[in-house]
Amino acid sequence: MRNEVSIENEAAGPDASPGAAPDDPLRQVLVRYWGYEDFLPLQREAMASVLAGRDSLVVLPTGGGKSLCFQAPALLMDGTAVVVSPL
Repeated sequence: MRNEVSIENEAAGPDASPGAAPDDPLRQVLVRYWGYEDFLPLQREAMASVLAGRDSLVVLPTGGGKSLCFQAPALLMDGTAVVVSPL
């Protein structure tokens, strides 16, 4: 059985992201380590997938915030993060 989560790139802004409350641990990490107040579109959803323990493939344009999608959850989880990147 294959689990797949597909998030279409809609014109959702940072306020449309679920879980962007000030007490959200991901948002606290975002502010503390990167100094940003809000997520870019689709970042929060991608991070939620990672934190839920799902294998994740994040495809966003250059400058879309892909690196943060694995860096921020890694700060909240125990263990080692494995990231496969063509860079």
